[in-house]
Amino acid sequence: NRVTCWGSDEFGQSTPAVSSAKQVSAGVDHTCAIDMNDRAVCWGMNDKGQSSPIEVPLLAISAGLDHSCAVTQDGQTTCWGQNNHGQLQP
Repeated sequence: NRVTCWGSDEFGQSTPAVSSAKQVSAGVDHTCAIDMNDRAVCWGMNDKGQSSPIEVPLLAISAGLDHSCAVTQDGQTTCWGQNNHGQLQP
């Protein structure tokens, strides 16, 4: 469950904000994870809000270009970040 990232770190996307996680998803300039308490943790670029996750327990998470999406434990899909192409409307 140890988190290790590599590659470009221009925006801090390869410097994990958590030491262990249940799931990790790397976007282009940001990275998100589900921590051991089922909460989202994101790091790296946040100019579009893509690294500002919701505060609810999660089952799955995915980091995209300038947005991120997750499935909550109650089965709802939620997204945050840039919405210039409707990517926040699952």
